[in-house]
Amino acid sequence: MLLNCHTHYSFHYGTVSPKQLLEIAVRSGAQSVALTDVNSSAACLEFLRQSREFDVHPVVGIDFKVKAQTKYVALARNNDGYREINKHLSQQLMYGEKVLDEAPEFSHVYIIYPLSNAPNRKLKENEFVGIAPTELMRLQFSQWAKYKEKLVLLQPMTFRSKYDFN
Repeated sequence: MLLNCHTHYSFHYGTVSPKQLLEIAVRSGAQSVALTDVNSSAACLEFLRQSREFDVHPVVGIDFKVKAQTKYVALARNNDGYREINKHLSQQLMYGEKVLDEAPEFSHVYIIYPLSNAPNRKLKENEFVGIAPTELMRLQFSQWAKYKEKLVLLQPMTFRSKYDFN
């Protein structure tokens, strides 16, 4: 599964269209893709429609960031989860609610905290810690090393190449 993928709907954090993201997924052999644009769900419907053409299982969510720091990634488990995530995002955008370090209580959403922002408490059933490949050495000395069932690979897919980055 490609997890934490950004499209150009993430504005400064992505350059590919939802369709291009699906093409990349097919080329890489991924059977499932999680679209988690930064502070946006604008691409989700287009992504869901187009995923049928590519025979890829779509997962939608949002990468909640403050400046360049991911606080948490929220993945909808179902339509109710998608509603919960969008309600949370709308409260931030419309009423200026601050993105906190920890996600609110969701009933139908998986939460992934980056290792650098993982809470210092026992995780709930729907919460996980995301590990970037560059953090593997740091993980060994973290309290999370002994909770392997709560770890996932969190490698954002934002650019296809250095050309896109530039």
